[in-house]
Amino acid sequence: DLRYLARVTGDGYYASRAADSAAWMLQCLELYPAATGYGRYGILSERWCPSDGLDVERFSDGRPFSSWFSHNLWASACVLEAACELNPVLPMDFSDPDAIRVGEDYYLISSSFTYLPGVPVLHSKDLVHWERIGNCVERLPFDRYAQPAHGCGTWAPALRYHAGRFYAFIPLPDEGIFYTEATDPAGPWSALHCVKSASGWIDPCPLWDDDGSVYMAHAFAKSRCGIKHKIQLSRLDPETLEVVEDGPIVFDGTLSQPTAEGPKMYKRNGWYYIFIPAGGVE
Repeated sequence: DLRYLARVTGDGYYASRAADSAAWMLQCLELYPAATGYGRYGILSERWCPSDGLDVERFSDGRPFSSWFSHNLWASACVLEAACELNPVLPMDFSDPDAIRVGEDYYLISSSFTYLPGVPVLHSKDLVHWERIGNCVERLPFDRYAQPAHGCGTWAPALRYHAGRFYAFIPLPDEGIFYTEATDPAGPWSALHCVKSASGWIDPCPLWDDDGSVYMAHAFAKSRCGIKHKIQLSRLDPETLEVVEDGPIVFDGTLSQPTAEGPKMYKRNGWYYIFIPAGGVE
């Protein structure tokens, strides 16, 4: 209302009041999600409006009194509530999500174990509203998955974009690391290609370096190979993306970072980074 009056009258007083009110609202409204009678929000702080010194009148239980001032606070809270997004943005089971941005679009994939089609692909423009657009895996190339196999199948994948193509690196904890590729994330995706045949290699993440070299960080599943808490870095063939050198253990969290796993590898400004969750899953 103040901005409208400032615009139609050209009076600087109204413009100043509008600016004061906006600044005050941002500084003084401390919001929390609880039922208070005024939308979802309660007012925690008692301060004064810099324009006219009005204080917030309250009932004995702390609720704002129904005055001109508190009604404006209520209206502002309702606007803020409408503009806010509540977590979870995906209230369903998309385990081990990995998301990337390509241009103005965001894409996310997740593990799906033995459910097929598997490794779902989601698309978003704002990281809040997601749409499922396809799947990376139509079938698993092993006869055993014709029957239920609890705790097996596709574990935590990684999604990357390189040279105009999308790559999904997908671990099967009993069979090894595989990848599939596509030019359109909605599909079709290629059949699974074997990166490394191994038991217990999980959570792969590739990185294409500036000199054309390709690397992959991964973790281990103790239930399959007896190794835990460690991150290994392997070199891949740039053409086939198969492991040509297992490489060293680059991080050992046995003493201080148990259950180090899920590595995500990046290169920024000449530095290499591996992000890992750690601390356990119980």
